[in-house]
Amino acid sequence: MTTTANKFGLKKAAQERSNRHAQKTPLPPRAGSVDEATEPVEGQPYGKMTAPELRKVLNGMGFFPAKGLDRGRLLELILNVEMKAAKADLAAAEKQLPRKVKASVSDATLDASKSFAKASDVMSVGMKHGWDMTPERLEGDTVELLMKRGDEVLWISWTAGVLTTEPMPSYTVADRTIKLRNASAVKQYAAREPETGKKELVKVQSNRFFRKRAIEPTRAKLPFDPKLATDEEVIARLSGKAIAWHNSRTQGTEQANVGLRWLELREVEDGDRIFSFCGPGTGFRACRLSAITSVSGAMKRMRRPRATVEVEEGSDDE
Repeated sequence: MTTTANKFGLKKAAQERSNRHAQKTPLPPRAGSVDEATEPVEGQPYGKMTAPELRKVLNGMGFFPAKGLDRGRLLELILNVEMKAAKADLAAAEKQLPRKVKASVSDATLDASKSFAKASDVMSVGMKHGWDMTPERLEGDTVELLMKRGDEVLWISWTAGVLTTEPMPSYTVADRTIKLRNASAVKQYAAREPETGKKELVKVQSNRFFRKRAIEPTRAKLPFDPKLATDEEVIARLSGKAIAWHNSRTQGTEQANVGLRWLELREVEDGDRIFSFCGPGTGFRACRLSAITSVSGAMKRMRRPRATVEVEEGSDDE
């Protein structure tokens, strides 16, 4: 005896089983989605975060940007959000202040927004040429912008929307620092190809016709061993101090204050390490550990460097 099954009933039962299985099996996340991002590390600068991590930061601020935005655009959005938050905080504090103080608070808010606008203008150039950017607002109305790309670093600062010239903006590649005249020069260096800075560094190091006669500097006892000390030990001994080092190109001595931000050690091909830092009154600087000649117990008031630091001329439009 032959029994004929209801094909429609079998298909319906199979479809129901398939639907139940699909409900229990989560779909894998798309590449680059927020689900793949690790939780941002507290205190980590935005310049070191990935695009998914930046998107999570924006989500934590209550903003949900459209999909497909690149890392540079996400950085710009965070900067705008923080600027608006700073205005709101100052506006809330202003209501509780005496009338005589309210005017100065409003001026500080306006000045900081001017500095952020200047930083955003430079960041738009850096985004197009692969720079990692970290804007930071300091006490009062000062905004600093640090841009990194490989061995290259650009640093610039504004106060009340006006370019800070003490210290001047700078471009650093390895242990060579060039002082830039204005924001236009910073944009020009940001738009260069990555290989340009390395070629210039090799050219300067091999230029024997303009190299000064080597002078052995006088060295004081250092609080660490330049060859044996770990990176953590070196940073702990130098942070918050004033240091001096020998410039092998100019055969002169340079001095700078080492702050508490943006401290980094990087090993180079000859086994030496380059110490880069940002300090109050001296801006961003870098030197070899083997070139450090002295470490003072406290930071000093620095004069504007003259012959020991190269200065790149730029246009006078900013």
